Amino acid sequence: MSKRHVKPLSVLRDEVQQYYFKTCEDFYDSKQSENKVTLFENSEKVMKIFQENESHLTKFPKFQSDPYPEIESLYVSKGRSSTGSGSPKSPKEKKPTAKIDLNIQDSLSASHRKKRYEKRQAASVPIQNQIPRYAFWTPIIRSSKTEDDPVLRHLYYFGEDSEDDGDIDYSDVYEDSIVGRNSIDPEGEQIAMRTLHHVFNQNNVSVGLVEKSLVKIDPKQSEGITTSSRMGRSSVTANRAIEIDDHDVEIVEVVANALAKILKGKEITMLLHKYLEYARKFEPPSSATESTSTPDDSSDMDIESPKSENNVNLMMHSYSSLWCRRCYVYDCKLHGTDFRPSENRKRPRPPNDKNKPCGVDCYMHLKREARSPYDKWNDVEIALFRKAALLIGSKNYCQIADIIPSKNCKQVYRRSRALGEVEKEQEVEVGSSSDEAKKKSRKIMTKIVIDAENHSEYHPCDHPGRPCDFNCPCKKGNVPCEKYCHCDLDCPRRFPGCNCYGFGKTCSNRGCICFTNYRECDPDLCGCTASECNTSHSVSETDMGRSLCKNVAIQRRQAKHTIVGISTVAGWGLFVREHVKKNEYLGEYIGEVISQTEADRRGKIYDKRRTSFLFNLNKEFVVDATRKGNKFRFINHSQDPNAYCRVTLVKGEHRIGIYALCDLEPGSELFFDYRYLYTTLVLF
Repeated sequence: MSKRHVKPLSVLRDEVQQYYFKTCEDFYDSKQSENKVTLFENSEKVMKIFQENESHLTKFPKFQSDPYPEIESLYVSKGRSSTGSGSPKSPKEKKPTAKIDLNIQDSLSASHRKKRYEKRQAASVPIQNQIPRYAFWTPIIRSSKTEDDPVLRHLYYFGEDSEDDGDIDYSDVYEDSIVGRNSIDPEGEQIAMRTLHHVFNQNNVSVGLVEKSLVKIDPKQSEGITTSSRMGRSSVTANRAIEIDDHDVEIVEVVANALAKILKGKEITMLLHKYLEYARKFEPPSSATESTSTPDDSSDMDIESPKSENNVNLMMHSYSSLWCRRCYVYDCKLHGTDFRPSENRKRPRPPNDKNKPCGVDCYMHLKREARSPYDKWNDVEIALFRKAALLIGSKNYCQIADIIPSKNCKQVYRRSRALGEVEKEQEVEVGSSSDEAKKKSRKIMTKIVIDAENHSEYHPCDHPGRPCDFNCPCKKGNVPCEKYCHCDLDCPRRFPGCNCYGFGKTCSNRGCICFTNYRECDPDLCGCTASECNTSHSVSETDMGRSLCKNVAIQRRQAKHTIVGISTVAGWGLFVREHVKKNEYLGEYIGEVISQTEADRRGKIYDKRRTSFLFNLNKEFVVDATRKGNKFRFINHSQDPNAYCRVTLVKGEHRIGIYALCDLEPGSELFFDYRYLYTTLVLF
C-alpha cells in the first residue's frame, strides 16, 4: 500500500474553500450557457411560427381584417368625391375629411350590435348541482415505502374560518423548523458533492476510507451504511475490525467541517452520507469481480472450468443483487435489496407430459446412444441452464429449452447426460426437507398466537450456524420463519403451509391453517391448489373434482369491478358494479407505507383538515392513501358497514384486504367502520 502525501490541515481548509467557490462559478456559468442555448432555440421556433403565420395570411387575405370592426372605423360620406366615382384617386391628392351623418350612424350601430349579439349568443345550459370537492392524488397499483420527512417545509393554511392555525405545536413531531438546517437545495448539494469528490481524490482519500472514518465519527448513524454500491452488500460493521489511522479520520473530518462552515452549519455526518451516495454512482467495479474474458472467446470455453464459473457468477451478480424475491421485480421500491438471498432450493417438479414430445427436436425422439460430447455452451447459456435446472428440475428438458432460445431439447438433454445430471434428483424443498419436519412445524404453529390487530413487521432471520432461539428476530416478534429466512431447512419454526387438498376445501374457513393465521396460501409451501389457481375469470370453480383455493385473491389481484361516484353520505364514494357474495374479496387498500412517526406528523395536519386516509398496517408502519392510492381510498365510514378490512400476510408482507360483510347488489355503496376513537369521531 502506497503511503499518501499528507498536506497540512490548514492547507486542506483553504483548498476546500477555493475549490468550492470555483465549482460554484463553473456550475452557474454552465447553467447560464445552457439557458442561452435554450433561449436561442426557443427564439428560432417563435420566428418560424411567425413566418408560417405570415404566409398563411398572405394566402388567405380575408382573415387579415377584423370580421367585427368597430363603429368608429365606419364613416358615411354625404356626397361623392369631386373627382367622381369612376376616376382613380391620385396619390398626391389629400384624403377628404369624413363627414358623418348622425342619423345613419345610429342605425348602423344598432344593426351592428344586433348582428354581434346574434353571433355571440350562447346556448342555455340547465343548472347543475355542485360536485363535491376533489383532492388531487396519484393512482398506483402497489403500495410503496416513503422515507420520513422530519423537516417542516411550510406552514399549512386551513382556510379563513380557521381561528387556531397558530395553535398547532409542530415541535413535538418535527425535528427541524421550516427548511431546516440540514436541508440543501439540489444545486447546492451537487456543488458540495463535487467539492468533496475533488478534494478527496486530490488527497487519495478513497470511498472506503470515508466510510470507515464515518463509523468512527458517528457510530450510531453509520450502522446501516454499506461499503460498496448496490452491486455488493457487505456491511461497514464487518470492516470495523480493520485498523484505521486517526490522522486519516482527522483529514476527513477537517474537510467535511470546512465545507459545513461554508454551508452555514450543516452537519458533517449528513454531508458525508450524501457524499457516499454520490460516490457510489461513479464507483468502478472491484477487481475481484472484473471479467477476464471477452464475449468472443466465451463460446470456446470449457463449461466446467473455474474461469467459466467466475464469468457466470459475474453475469448473474447484478440480477441476483437487484432482484426482489417477494415482488418478483427488479429494483423494488418497497422491500429493497438489503437482505441476502436465501440459498434454500425448491424440490424440482416432475416432467409434465412424460409421453408427449415437445417438438421435432425433442429428446424423446433420440434412441439409446452412448455418451456423446455436447456442443459448446457460452456463459449466458450455462447460467440460464443452471438456474432453470435449479428452479424447475434438471429433468424438465423441454421447459429448460423454452428458457434457452439458442438450444433445443436434444442439446439440453445431451448436456445433462454428459454432466451426469439425469440421474440426479434434488429432494430439497422450500420450508422443510421432510414430512416429519412439516408435522413438527404444524404443532409449533398452534403455540404461536397471531394477533391480527397487532402485527409485527417480518424481517428474514439470518444467523448461520445457530438455531432460531430467543435471539432470532422471528422468535422475538412471535412470528414464524418464512421461506425467505436463512435458517436451517428443518427449522421447526418454519411455516409449513396448509394441506387443504380435496373436494370442498377452498381455504376459506378456520379449517385452513393459513386462513386461521391471517395469511394467504403460498404456492411454494401449501399443498392446496394455490399453485394451480387461475384468475378470477375462471369458468368453473372446480377443476377435475377439486375445489380451487380462494385464499390467493390479494396476490393475484382478483379485485371486483368498482366505480367512484358521488356518495350518499358525504363527498365521493365507492360503488360496486357487480354482484358480490358475502366474505368475497373486494380489493386492496393501497397507499404510501410510512413509519408510525411520520404518520403522527401527517396526522396533525389531517386532523385539522378533518380528513384522513391513514390505516394501521402493523406496529412499525402505516398506509397513507392521501397522496398516492387507489379507488378504495374513497370508501366512507359507517357504523353500519357492508364491508370489513383484514390485514393479511402475503408472501412475508402485510397487506390490507377489503371484503364484503354481506351480499351486495350492483350499485351498492361500500362502507366500513373506521373504528375512530370518540374524540376523533367528534371531529369528523
